[in-house]
Amino acid sequence: MQKSNGADSFVSINPLTDGELLSNAADRDKLAFEQLYARYSTILYSLIIRIVSDKETSEKILVEVFLILWRRIEDFERENLFTSLILLARNKALDFLKRRRENTKQPEYDEDYERFKILPNLSKEIKPVKLAEALKVKYEIGEMVKGLTDAQRYVLSLFYFEGLNETEISQKLKIPLLTVRSKLQVATDILLDKTRMLVAKNG
Repeated sequence: MQKSNGADSFVSINPLTDGELLSNAADRDKLAFEQLYARYSTILYSLIIRIVSDKETSEKILVEVFLILWRRIEDFERENLFTSLILLARNKALDFLKRRRENTKQPEYDEDYERFKILPNLSKEIKPVKLAEALKVKYEIGEMVKGLTDAQRYVLSLFYFEGLNETEISQKLKIPLLTVRSKLQVATDILLDKTRMLVAKNG
């Protein structure tokens, strides 16, 4: 399978919803699964390569993400596939980074590890976001990130794209843990509030 030329155009021309495609794929409809791949591969690849910064590795991780979806398709929510796949791709990419780092011992990657550490565990309170909605506001979200302070952007990047926890960020930057938490909280709240406003405006 190859990446779609553009998720935007695919979403607009394919009449089936994520839930419908996922249900069909759960019945081992390979065409439906290929359509999910075409719909999501581009945006997931963009996230993965942002994290691992290597084309060949990113392509391998992308394949692994869809293999997990195929094997564990019943574990994915029909109404919130976009968020689930984004978190799955991030988790797989960050797991690769952690295993590549020197002097870090990671647990064996087995079925239990995948289920509890790699598969997304979405809160019921998370409002479903559709791919089409996210694509509508992706430019504005990029501009919002630019509007954060340099410190907020850097801390956010260390957390979301390098997988460092608050303590690790505090040690890396040599700043108090409470300062890290504050910057993460403020930056996240700003982005979430503005994103909700954008989605509502464009919905």
